[in-house]
Amino acid sequence: MKCVQGQTYKMACNTCRCGNKNNLVCTKVLCIHDVNEEINGDSDSDTQPTKTNSSSAKVKKKRIRRIIRRENNRYLRTDTTGFPNLPPNKVCVPGKIYQDNCRRCYCRANRTPTCSNEDACKQPIVARDLKPEDVRSPIKDKEFMNLPELPHTASPCVPGTTYKIDCNVCLCDEFQNLMCDKLLCISFADMHKAEAIKKSGLPCNNKDFTENMVLQSKCVECTCNGTTYCVAKDNCISEAESLQRAHGSRRSFDINSGQCLPNHVYK
Repeated sequence: MKCVQGQTYKMACNTCRCGNKNNLVCTKVLCIHDVNEEINGDSDSDTQPTKTNSSSAKVKKKRIRRIIRRENNRYLRTDTTGFPNLPPNKVCVPGKIYQDNCRRCYCRANRTPTCSNEDACKQPIVARDLKPEDVRSPIKDKEFMNLPELPHTASPCVPGTTYKIDCNVCLCDEFQNLMCDKLLCISFADMHKAEAIKKSGLPCNNKDFTENMVLQSKCVECTCNGTTYCVAKDNCISEAESLQRAHGSRRSFDINSGQCLPNHVYK
């Protein structure tokens, strides 16, 4: 969708800004009809929505969501050009992405930039989505440990703020969209389930409590009825997970590097 550079538009409940290449970059808020009109009696109670009108409204909503998704995807890619130059005084708009010669920079909530170590002038052979390290300095383990945490990538965020979602770093841009790493994270819950499956079906002695206790672990509980039956405990935090949290280690798996920890489950 073409637009006028610098202009701001409304699409349902979302706000869109026209970028340097005449493309829209929008927030991704799920729009919900305002029911206050009906409660306050402002709407005509005799007018009932027809199936045609309801269907038309749904089609319009889907179209708006597609446009927002498409324009945001175009904006946050390695082949995107025309990011604004970083101001000489280094005072910037929180969440906004800038260009400083061959480096991309991300504006933090305190209106100061942090710039990537990556060379933005060298384009990858295949264009891809931008990741946090493309626009800001790398996150060390100690800094990662202290980042505010969000439950998922659709969570509301504050422009200019860096978050963590599981083992991934996420940046909140000026339109309150999250740009995140796409690393696979260790799933301790799945590891506990795998351990329970491995320990199930083994011969055991109903009367030998000590022998059966050997199979137990902090997050796996076993019973014996001739053979073992083991289950993973819900919401259990193992020593390994506690240690990882205490040291702020991300323990992530980049599928492109091919290096992972043996006997670990990622998702």
